[in-house]
Amino acid sequence: MVVDAEASGAVQLGFRYEYANHFKSGIRYQNKKWSLIKEFKAQAGIGFFLTAAAKIYGVAGPELGIGPRLGAEAGLIFSPDGIDWNVEVLLTLQAWAGAKVEILGYELDG
Repeated sequence: MVVDAEASGAVQLGFRYEYANHFKSGIRYQNKKWSLIKEFKAQAGIGFFLTAAAKIYGVAGPELGIGPRLGAEAGLIFSPDGIDWNVEVLLTLQAWAGAKVEILGYELDG
């Protein structure tokens, strides 16, 4: 009986940037009166990550990552009563686990 196995791995240092925004406009009926809705929210983040991945037979395997992330969230809400706003700055440590699969030269992350 012959058992043939192959495993390979890599450790990488990477950089990630993300940005998202949200805008809502319309009218609202609340407390027996109508009011205009105007909201804007934005989020941005930047992080540096250390990832480690392994593939069995060069096809599939686990991927793990960890690293610090600096993020910011800001929001504006316009109402008849005035403008409400908030700003948050967050420093977090994020970690994730997933899988990598390579098929016909294409790599899928999950």
